[in-house]
Amino acid sequence: MAHQSVDPSDQLPRDPSEVALRAFVAARRRKDRAAMSETWRALLLAEWPRVTAMIATKRHDALPGGRVPAEDRDELVHEVYLRLHDWLELEGSSIGEVRAILRRSVNWTFQDHVRDHVAEDVHREGSFDTEDPTGDGPAAFVRRIEDELAERLTDRFEQSELRDAINAAIADLPEQQEKVVVLRLAGYSAKEVAEHLDLKPPNVDKIYSRGLGQLRNALKDLR
Repeated sequence: MAHQSVDPSDQLPRDPSEVALRAFVAARRRKDRAAMSETWRALLLAEWPRVTAMIATKRHDALPGGRVPAEDRDELVHEVYLRLHDWLELEGSSIGEVRAILRRSVNWTFQDHVRDHVAEDVHREGSFDTEDPTGDGPAAFVRRIEDELAERLTDRFEQSELRDAINAAIADLPEQQEKVVVLRLAGYSAKEVAEHLDLKPPNVDKIYSRGLGQLRNALKDLR
């Protein structure tokens, strides 16, 4: 039987971020700090459009219009880059881990931006010791905004990425597992799924459990 030849280029990543990450991991394996720095910065630059998109969709009620003004976005993206410029502590080798680090850095940078914006507003209105209508004072208002950031931050870009990753992971399941997982997640009972797919309820439970295990493994980097 003739063997079909395989083009080695088919095995190479086409995503510039994946290429840079592989180069970083190889440099780390060699313990070449100079190459690690160079490839890490190349990876950050490859992820620049993603960071820009995340900054653009960040929202908080304390900002004018609820989001970062367009004229401030490049500055925030640059701050994210500076935060991670010399960060060479990545131990894993998946792009998901890199993007989790980027999301955290974007969140921290956005929090600082909102905090600074609120502080500037308070200073324009008067002293931090001046009482506001709530009786708490502007300084307390700033602290409340800081507390709310952790609870009320919404990131449409991140939510969209997570949704797409979940859908892709479900689509990668074997056909029967995919059907069982989709139906169970939609709220159907094991008995209803068993009737629909001509299975026994205990088998549905086993298939569902295996499917969830595969999903957890596929999505482990989205934390």
